[in-house]
Amino acid sequence: MKEAIVLALVKFASAYSGLPMPADGSLPIVQEEGIVLFSAETCGPEVNPIECDVLGYFDPDEGTIVHVSISYPVLHPESDATEEMIVVHEVTHWLQKKNNYHESTSCKDSYAREEQAYMVTNAYNRVVRGKITNWTVPFICVRSPFSIGSP
Repeated sequence: MKEAIVLALVKFASAYSGLPMPADGSLPIVQEEGIVLFSAETCGPEVNPIECDVLGYFDPDEGTIVHVSISYPVLHPESDATEEMIVVHEVTHWLQKKNNYHESTSCKDSYAREEQAYMVTNAYNRVVRGKITNWTVPFICVRSPFSIGSP
């Protein structure tokens, strides 16, 4: 993904989340991965790649890389997902990490991070794509979730 697009998505996520842009001007690295590799990393090698419903993830231990499945929107057009929509969700997690936002792995903080990222995702769909969506947190409690799954 081009740096200018990543910058625009980070600015959008910053504006709608209220989290400030990094003072050093850094940007996350967006790593686009094909379905086989992405599925093996996120759902495990035993899962059929087409059945893996993870669209993207940010690994807080890596700190700078946002992983995105470039195949998911093509294979699952009914989901209404786009690569940019997935990236805006994941860069919200990157901004959270940069700003130490609800950084513990407690259920409460994990939920708060996901809730904010889905709010930004829905805002992106409304403002940029002209679509009203209601993507919501797909779990009650998971330790350190930094991924977006299908609704």
